Amino acid sequence: KIYLDLTYILTTDVCFQTSNMKIVIVAAAFLALAWCRGPEDDLFPKYDADHDGCLTLAEYTNVWLHFDLDDDGNVTKQEFDQVWQREGFHHEDNGPFYFRELDMVADGVLTAADFAIDDKYFDENGDGCVTSHEFKYNWDSLFD
Repeated sequence: KIYLDLTYILTTDVCFQTSNMKIVIVAAAFLALAWCRGPEDDLFPKYDADHDGCLTLAEYTNVWLHFDLDDDGNVTKQEFDQVWQREGFHHEDNGPFYFRELDMVADGVLTAADFAIDDKYFDENGDGCVTSHEFKYNWDSLFD
């Protein structure tokens, strides 16, 4: 009888501990997701001007003009790198490399011509709308 009571106590305590451990793991996962958010997660909602879940070419262009410090409509490698590092985008030392990836015209500056080509890359199905899923998927494929 003593053995059975002790087994019950130990089993109950282990179940209680397991239940609490599950709660701790779930809470840690949610906390990790919150901490894993980067500045890129704010770009889509910030530049989706009409909040329709779709970036038009003009809205998509504004995402990249976010890096245009002197507001001249062009993004230099220095501007891109400076904003990339200042805002803490992933792999912050790779800003110049990422700039080259986006500079489709290969003239050393990001312009409307580059944005139009890049937009076609991000717009997976070619419907003229870059959805948040397409944006995140292609952002991650380029920069992670």
